Amino acid sequence: MTVAGLLRSWGTRELRALSIRQPHASLVALGEKHVETRSRLTKYRGPIAIASSASWKRVSKERACEDPAFRAAWRRHADVVDDVHDLPLGVIVAVGFVVDCVPSETIVAQKRRRLALASVRCGRSEIAFGDYSPRRFGWVLADIHRLEVPVPCKGALGIWHLPTPTRAQLIRSRIIFAD
Repeated sequence: MTVAGLLRSWGTRELRALSIRQPHASLVALGEKHVETRSRLTKYRGPIAIASSASWKRVSKERACEDPAFRAAWRRHADVVDDVHDLPLGVIVAVGFVVDCVPSETIVAQKRRRLALASVRCGRSEIAFGDYSPRRFGWVLADIHRLEVPVPCKGALGIWHLPTPTRAQLIRSRIIFAD
């Protein structure tokens, strides 16, 4: 299936984008991460393209290589992730749906039991993959589909509109269900 077919099945043509730094963009694309934590809430609900930022934060790269939750995720997807240092940068890696935005305090309060937000069941490592400090928000992502071939894209802050040529290339892209 292509992104265009997916949008048709969702009954929309709308598609916005969200830049996420690595390794988190790849964790979303692989279906390991369903909550993107941010300092701001969003009222947006709808289709979203997940773009990996153009660079890593050094501390993020170290954590991606050393933290047990991250290492376990990479092992589960060894067929896709050969080397964490080679995760794609400056590309759209997945498409999905923003279904909710929840205060971090609400999420942390649920962590003792199996985390479920807006009918999205999250894995045990979800808390390890975000910053759940007070006064932050979890943007809940669902129906994630990884692109077979990432689409080059210059990202932006917040939720943004895709440039026309990038959107045209993206909607022709083939997808792999990751959720």
